[in-house]
Amino acid sequence: MIKERKETFNEVAKEYERIRPTYPKELFYDIVEYSEIKENSEILEIGFGTGKATQGFVDLGYKNITCIELGSELAKLTKEKFRKERTIKVYNSSFEELNEDGSKFDLAISATAFHFINPEVGYPKVARLLNERGSIGFF
Repeated sequence: MIKERKETFNEVAKEYERIRPTYPKELFYDIVEYSEIKENSEILEIGFGTGKATQGFVDLGYKNITCIELGSELAKLTKEKFRKERTIKVYNSSFEELNEDGSKFDLAISATAFHFINPEVGYPKVARLLNERGSIGFF
């Protein structure tokens, strides 16, 4: 059942982008304040969907974002949306299969997506990908 729901959004990517509401700016301010990230900090976004949360951070000047998305149509849509932002990297992959290449992040975010990942796999992997003072912002 979770697998089925996990893939539903990809099947209706353009409609999902059109009707999905944005997140309040205060949410992004709170995450930035708590995590103490700087504009050049490295952010990992897990399950970015249509990039609504990505846009929230971009609007505040945070553009070093590595985005991981399982859905190929969602990844394509979001890659196109941020095509002019050279420091935003979009990968079409499951988080579980993401290659850990030694990159370390200052902040890991996931907007209404992390619950699709097995917690026994997801949380330890996020911990390995964060630097020593890294933060998690799942909402």
